[in-house]
Amino acid sequence: MRSDFFKILGLVLLLLNFSCNIGKAQELIQSPAAIHISSTVSDGRYSIPEIVEIARLNGMKVVIITDRDLMRWEYGLWPLRNIIKKTVESNSVFKYGIKRYLNAIRKAQEKNPDMVIIPAVESAPFYYWEGSPFDRSLKICNWHKHMLVIGLDEVQDYRYLPVIGNRRGLRLFFRLRDIYRLWPILIFLAGILCLRKRKFRYRDLKGHSLGPYSRPWQIFGGVLIVVGFLFFLNNYPLCEFKFNQYQGDLGIMPYQNFIDYVHQRGGVTFWAHPEAEYIQKRGRISIETKEHTGNLLEAAGYTGFAIFYEGYKKVGRPGGIWDDVLLQYCQGKRKSPIWAIAGLSYDQTGELSNRIKALRTVFLVPEL
Repeated sequence: MRSDFFKILGLVLLLLNFSCNIGKAQELIQSPAAIHISSTVSDGRYSIPEIVEIARLNGMKVVIITDRDLMRWEYGLWPLRNIIKKTVESNSVFKYGIKRYLNAIRKAQEKNPDMVIIPAVESAPFYYWEGSPFDRSLKICNWHKHMLVIGLDEVQDYRYLPVIGNRRGLRLFFRLRDIYRLWPILIFLAGILCLRKRKFRYRDLKGHSLGPYSRPWQIFGGVLIVVGFLFFLNNYPLCEFKFNQYQGDLGIMPYQNFIDYVHQRGGVTFWAHPEAEYIQKRGRISIETKEHTGNLLEAAGYTGFAIFYEGYKKVGRPGGIWDDVLLQYCQGKRKSPIWAIAGLSYDQTGELSNRIKALRTVFLVPEL
């Protein structure tokens, strides 16, 4: 009898606890969100106010606009890669103005107090070159390994994003060993000495040189001065960078560095489309980014990934990579679980309204 009593008591307490949890869950607000949309600030079709209005008409409570942070590609010829180079740049947050972009988001929030509009960007932390421009084998790799950065509010946080093309974000502190970069000054000084070289060593009684300056030495000295000056400009600033686009495939390092930077500043990161490959050719240059689902297992500290429309072959299927990373969390190998979001990945193709109707992420929050 006593045993049965405690069994019944335990069952009652369990039901009461379950009822309390149900009551708490019912207090949460369902807040549908439209995530991963580019505006006219970068490569989008609609302005920020237009995006917010379309989202409102489709019942969205949260809008996360993710314009491209930096759309700049650069290839330089060795050994003067910082001088003899080709740079192509498209519209981006950096080009538009970081402060101006964040102010546009804030204005949209002020005009829509019943919604939540969160600043974010889409980043390509790293790309690298393969091949040569002289035999039409030049290829840019991994440019389309994109990450969404959500929740950074300060201009400085964006200004120092560690992405290829943003030298400010990749620059290392000056170290004593960086003095070797001053070697072009020696070439420059040698050139000046060559300019003073004379044909003959005749001197007067006071020891002054009388011979005419040597024309060949002057030409050689001029060449040395120009070479020294060019290499000095090429080496400026006199410091090293964490990585560049000429070092080949650096694996997970540039992306982990990026994730850590955002995390330290209170933001969150999502892999934008890990199963999508991008292979094209523009003019003489090939563009290649293969699916990169393996990065979800290699990287740590990121918040999640966008799974729609792609993501069911390797990541989202039962027993797939999402299950693997969640198992790592359960085993204590990861500090936090990995979340999936419905990424619209919308810029200009199709209608934004149709995309919002098809895909949405719903946040359960105690208040908007």
